[in-house]
Amino acid sequence: MNAIPQTNPLDRFAVSSDGSEVTFDNAAVRTGTAPGGASYRAQWAALYNLKNEERPRGKEVELSESKLAVPEDAWGPQDDGRYRYAVVRIRTFHADNPQWQEPVVVTVRDKGGKYEVVGLQRPARPEGQKQGSQPKSEWFDRAPGAE
Repeated sequence: MNAIPQTNPLDRFAVSSDGSEVTFDNAAVRTGTAPGGASYRAQWAALYNLKNEERPRGKEVELSESKLAVPEDAWGPQDDGRYRYAVVRIRTFHADNPQWQEPVVVTVRDKGGKYEVVGLQRPARPEGQKQGSQPKSEWFDRAPGAE
């Protein structure tokens, strides 16, 4: 059994040099493990690094391709190092792989005008969870802008 289809297969995350866009790839489609036809939904949050707190920004957006704009309000305030962080949760929708809807969480840092991906959390199927069943993601259930 190939491990790629077991979890959200997004990879190769990159942020543009001006911090305005994040791109990614679908490893399962790229390697031929799954046919094309995936779509994506993403929601941004500002990371308040000093408080280790995320605050959702805007509504979840639908994507037909593997890139998304970074909204200006997605950046949290500067921390003591003068860095800002933004977090995006990306869910993948694919008819053959409903388990991909559990989001991949990507953290991006603005290091004084130099932008980079600094964090990646990949969902793992909880022990005993049946393949194809949908774990609940509370983060997406919060109202946008909820503090």
